[in-house]
Amino acid sequence: MAGVGSAVRRLYLSVYNWVVFFGWAQVLYYAVLTLRESGHKAVYAAVERPLQFAQTAAVMEILHGLVGLVRSPVSATLPQIGSRLFLTWGVLWSFPETQSHLLVTTLVISWSITEIIRYSFFGMKEAFGFAPSWLLWLRYSTFMLLYPTGISSEVGLIYIALPYMKASEKYCLRMPNKWNFSYDYFYTSILALLIYVPGSPHMYRYMLSQRKKALSKAKAAIILDHLVILKKNSQSHHLKATASKRVELRRGQPRVWFAMRLQVLYHAILALLGGGHEAVYDAVKLPLLFSQTAALTETQSHVFITSLVLSWSITEVIRYPFFGLREAFGITPFWLLWLRYSTFIVLYPIGLISEVGLIFTAMPHMKGRTFYICAALTTIYIPGFPYLYRYMLAQRKKNLSKRKFAGHMLGFSVGACLGGGWVKATTLKPCPSQGLPPCNSSMAGDDGSVVRQLYLSLYNWVTFFGWLEVLFHGTLALLGGSHEAVYAAVKLPLLFSQTAAIAETQSHVLVTSLVLSWSITEVIRYSFFGLKEAFGITPFWLLWLRYSTFTVLYPIGLISEVGLIFTAMPHMKGRSFYICAGLTSLYIPGFPYLYRYMLAQRKKVLSKAKTA
Repeated sequence: MAGVGSAVRRLYLSVYNWVVFFGWAQVLYYAVLTLRESGHKAVYAAVERPLQFAQTAAVMEILHGLVGLVRSPVSATLPQIGSRLFLTWGVLWSFPETQSHLLVTTLVISWSITEIIRYSFFGMKEAFGFAPSWLLWLRYSTFMLLYPTGISSEVGLIYIALPYMKASEKYCLRMPNKWNFSYDYFYTSILALLIYVPGSPHMYRYMLSQRKKALSKAKAAIILDHLVILKKNSQSHHLKATASKRVELRRGQPRVWFAMRLQVLYHAILALLGGGHEAVYDAVKLPLLFSQTAALTETQSHVFITSLVLSWSITEVIRYPFFGLREAFGITPFWLLWLRYSTFIVLYPIGLISEVGLIFTAMPHMKGRTFYICAALTTIYIPGFPYLYRYMLAQRKKNLSKRKFAGHMLGFSVGACLGGGWVKATTLKPCPSQGLPPCNSSMAGDDGSVVRQLYLSLYNWVTFFGWLEVLFHGTLALLGGSHEAVYAAVKLPLLFSQTAAIAETQSHVLVTSLVLSWSITEVIRYSFFGLKEAFGITPFWLLWLRYSTFTVLYPIGLISEVGLIFTAMPHMKGRSFYICAGLTSLYIPGFPYLYRYMLAQRKKVLSKAKTA
């Protein structure tokens, strides 16, 4: 019974958090859309209903704390939710004179960003039992900026409403009356303003302490996981070899399906670039019908078709070559294994949202029993999505940990054959006594590493020459004319080695800095890996360039990317604008993380090279 109660609790809290999350997402969407099109004066009218729904739904959080559904203390939850309800109903709704003020915009945006992060964090935690580290960091870090802006907006709006409260005497009770009691809403609001003076610092300190506690726990959990993995690896001595016979039909099947999925992806991207999302379905109809199924005619021009087709086809383009290689050669490269068990983290939710969205789009066009059958089948997504997601996460952990352990064992066996002194320092026996294959050059040829080496060598050198061409033509155009001619000069090689841009950005000065930083980085990178794959060595100066030039070129390239995105955004329309704005926001946490990662890689690689 306790297990059933826990499952019901988690299901309820999961649904509650995701419903309120979508309410706040709607608030943010309408606020940004209206601010861009009509200015701050029209923001409140656009967000009034979803704001009132999302904020009033927070009353349930007080009840959750009181009945013990959540561990959040009511003493911390009540003041925050109470002040927000006072602003939503007691100020903004009650006194329309405040609704066109600029502070309404800062209030709504601060609240909605905070709550979108918070409810998605708790929604993932309740639905899947975990939340990604970047979302944990956002949950306990964004308040440092958004809490002061939200509090300032709240105080400002209460202060602006005071004259209207006094003049209108709304919600006031005057003497004489049958209760022999008087009440003045004006002085209650002044009292509320005074509570902000000690209350704001107290709440800010409380949230800082919560941040320290939550992030330190997360770090400790990561360290503990690493220790557990190391312990398990140290207790294992060898991998059990398994082999099974395959039917020839099964060996060929993944390659056929891969070809069809690749065809779907190719035609989808081509149609998307050429004619927009409305043309995607017509372009991929035949291969999609062959490799999956059809949709109702009324849904074929919807934007969800694009996200559905792309998420499906990318997933299958990765999945079928993975099984095709495994069946044909008995091996798969680690990167493909990683893609096979990692891309679903992003693509599965996108595909599922697209599926559900298309079903709901199609349902008004259904008749009779079909409608009710479809509605019943849609409800399966509620328990099915978390279950499948958890299953795939478990499969990912299992397969990637196996591959890492196999890598460790390969290193042990090579060391065992090369030097007996090192073997004695470990718990492993030399290769022959373990029954492992002898460490000679023939083993490399047997497992396909010659083909891999040849392919990677050709790939790296071909791409290297592509980027060299980009750099050559870009520099030549810059010296011969001006930065406006750079894009025209490098368009074809750039399309070959990367992608295209919106036409209005092609003559911008940032195109030059972008092309130069990209091409110099890639010329160094591909020559480094080309030499490594072709000859097995790289000169130290090229190693140094590979792991040092990014310190200058990465910030230049990133600033150019962000600048060009902002230059292009005024020329975008509809959803493209908001999708691009959302993707641009990823640069904020992404840039410092990647920069620190590359600095750590630089330190590690160069120190190894010096030691060697």
